[in-house]
Amino acid sequence: MYLYTMEGEMKKSIIFLICPKLIMIILLVSFFSAGYSFADTIHLKNGDVLSGTIKKETNNYYLLNTAAMSQVKIIKEYVDTVSYEKDSIKERNKKEEASSVDKSEKLWSRTISLGYNESRGNTEKSKLTGKLLANRKTGRNELIFKVEGVYASSKDRMDTQEYNGYVRYAYSFGKDLRWYNFYKLYGEHNKFSDVDYRLIPSAGYGYWFFTKDEFKLLAEGGLGYEMTKYYKTGDKGDVTSVFRGFVSKKIFSGATISQDFYVYPSLGELGEYMVYSETSLNSPITDKLSLVISLIDEYDSNAPSTVKKNDLQLTTSLAYKF
Repeated sequence: MYLYTMEGEMKKSIIFLICPKLIMIILLVSFFSAGYSFADTIHLKNGDVLSGTIKKETNNYYLLNTAAMSQVKIIKEYVDTVSYEKDSIKERNKKEEASSVDKSEKLWSRTISLGYNESRGNTEKSKLTGKLLANRKTGRNELIFKVEGVYASSKDRMDTQEYNGYVRYAYSFGKDLRWYNFYKLYGEHNKFSDVDYRLIPSAGYGYWFFTKDEFKLLAEGGLGYEMTKYYKTGDKGDVTSVFRGFVSKKIFSGATISQDFYVYPSLGELGEYMVYSETSLNSPITDKLSLVISLIDEYDSNAPSTVKKNDLQLTTSLAYKF
């Protein structure tokens, strides 16, 4: 490169040694500026605009990486519009397509439990128990299916035949999503308690006081309608209230003790009520397999005179998560 002086004389300059460095700096600045010029942009309802890279999106919030504020959590209810960088959209689509099966499977949490007890000698008794529990939780929504059964015999004669289950949907709302409303359909059959079938649809509200795995506590209440068909004493239909309390706590070596308690006071016949209580100890053997010991107590103040009002069961089973 040549440099012309005011006198018109041409002189060689050492600028050619500086220019390559200058060009390199310009290229680097251009490169990094281009990297930040294409970003995900979130427009808030109050007019604010945030730019960066959306690293995570759930049903409730966005997780945005920004140059100035590092990682920012933005609640969706305050968001007006979102525009994505084209390249990031392509990458997200590829990842979503590649892991669509895995994502659908992770939405469901399923547990199957089986137990068998047998005694011989002075007392000949056998007992078989089974349970299937499926839970699907996405953001504010939770869906639960549960089916369980007990079959027992004494001296080769059946003395227990009980099946029950429910479908339950809950929608969370409010600050930290601790409040929720629920809709539940419960059904049971208990031959030796004279119950051909019992159906209780119910709905109500609940609140999570503690939600961490180490300690959980909730309370809920609502209204329902009990429809019971007895084998010997006819039918029953009655409006009932529904109250539930649940608590669980981790105690040692990953083991968890829990108490699930239901009360169904009748609103049509004052003084009549049903109680269901289940106390369980869950001790993990592996990541997916655990030993479960449960004490179940059921009480019906209006049970037919031919059966006992209180029914107590102790079960031991293996539970497998999949």
